[in-house]
Amino acid sequence: MKLTIDPMPGLRVIATTQLNEHYARQQPANPRALAHRRKAEHAAAVLAGAEPRATFVAEATLRGLSVQDFARLVTSKATADDDLDASELERQRRLLAVEAASSPAEITAILNGVENT
Repeated sequence: MKLTIDPMPGLRVIATTQLNEHYARQQPANPRALAHRRKAEHAAAVLAGAEPRATFVAEATLRGLSVQDFARLVTSKATADDDLDASELERQRRLLAVEAASSPAEITAILNGVENT
């Protein structure tokens, strides 16, 4: 009896780990950028009718603005896309490509392509 072992499940795990590590190194957490993003998301929620957080109200007060005016100011400065979004989209594309790969060569090609990003 001949036993055949499929290498793909193991290769997928290794490739997924390598991709996640690569993208983690590309986008180190920037506390200020994350705080701005969180504030923009909260401002959008406030404009949609959510109850503002105490810290959001406090900053609006410090600036001499109403909560609604501060929320509009914050959202006016926010960008639709940022580098973090683009990097995450590319990471997800590659992870899905690894999942769909049907040969070790396909996985190797996906991993080789990531070195150029």
